[in-house]
Amino acid sequence: MKTRPFEQREPAGPALVRLALGAPRGLVIAALALAFGCVGPEPEPEPEIGLLHQAVAAYCSVSVSGVGTRDVEEDYLPHVVACENSAASFEALRAQAVAARSYMYYKLETAGSVRDGTSDQVYSCGRAPGPEHYEAVRSTSGQILRYSGVTVCSFYVAGAIPSASSCVASGSDRDPTGTEHYVTYNDGRTGGGIEQTSLGWISPSNTRNRGCMSQNGSDCLSDGGRTYEEILRFYYGADITIDGHAATEY
Repeated sequence: MKTRPFEQREPAGPALVRLALGAPRGLVIAALALAFGCVGPEPEPEPEIGLLHQAVAAYCSVSVSGVGTRDVEEDYLPHVVACENSAASFEALRAQAVAARSYMYYKLETAGSVRDGTSDQVYSCGRAPGPEHYEAVRSTSGQILRYSGVTVCSFYVAGAIPSASSCVASGSDRDPTGTEHYVTYNDGRTGGGIEQTSLGWISPSNTRNRGCMSQNGSDCLSDGGRTYEEILRFYYGADITIDGHAATEY
């Protein structure tokens, strides 16, 4: 499992999926500045949540420990989506793409590279990306999750398999990976009212920890007609913003 925000460590366990979003109803998608090419400086501070944000710096390549340098949008992210949540329905795949991109940006901002495996995100699993995985990345191109001026450490796990139409797992639902206790249900919540996940340091001052998404739950929500933005809000709260270059119409 991966490093917590501020480099604390979480307990060993099954592969986690880091996702943090749940954009506010006035979803913000800012234009990503590529005039100076792909760079990696710290993003400029953003104004109050709900206002149009300054564009964030784009990472076009990523250093993956043990693998090498990979193109972010054309290679790294499609492989991560395929390895982490391959069989999900399409809106869940799009939510996965944004979560994986956000976690990658967090790691590049704080550590300079990303590990291949369950300690960060799985890139190498022997499963080639399909057209749906490439399209999930392309249709959310450049979008990352931010809150209060920082990139969110977007936690995600498999979670339990919900049996209810609400897609909120109950204690009687099957939880094959034993990860449901990390999942947070933050639909409609904002600010200090959101639940943080124990995968990260729990503190009001830790603005990078905005909860944890369930992959099984996101697939349930997708099957029920929710969009990827709604799925992200369901787990990360109503005041997460999506920053990046304008989303391609799908």
